[in-house]
Amino acid sequence: MFLLISVCSGIRISVPALVQANSTTDVAEYNATDAALSSNDSLLIKAESFTPADMPQVLQDNKVVLFTLSYCPWCKKAKKYLKKKGVKAYYVVVNKLDNKDEVITYVNDYTGDDKYPKIFVNGEFIGSLKALKDLHKDKAAWNEAMEKTSW
Repeated sequence: MFLLISVCSGIRISVPALVQANSTTDVAEYNATDAALSSNDSLLIKAESFTPADMPQVLQDNKVVLFTLSYCPWCKKAKKYLKKKGVKAYYVVVNKLDNKDEVITYVNDYTGDDKYPKIFVNGEFIGSLKALKDLHKDKAAWNEAMEKTSW
């Protein structure tokens, strides 16, 4: 028996429904890494709540916005990448929201994409982690994007 876990960066991951005992350690380490990224961090600001009506204001008020899933490795990598580059970002963990179904549907429709993370820079959807790294490779475009609006 298999259980479909997630769609993250376009990759569907299937795992046995019966989890082996040693994978509990892996999950604990994975969650500890996420907690370390989130705790006491002035660069990464986690949304406590989000509704579709918040979207225009969130995009206007934040240079970089991420929509993430708590179990998505690419989402964690994107947050770590931004932190490493010293970029302040606002992020929403959509699957942890009380209204998660509404927000997931809205954000997927808004972007036309069902992959995570969803990254916005200066109010524009750029894509996922690969798009962020591609933007960073173009130093002129990166510098322009990071200087476009003030904090």
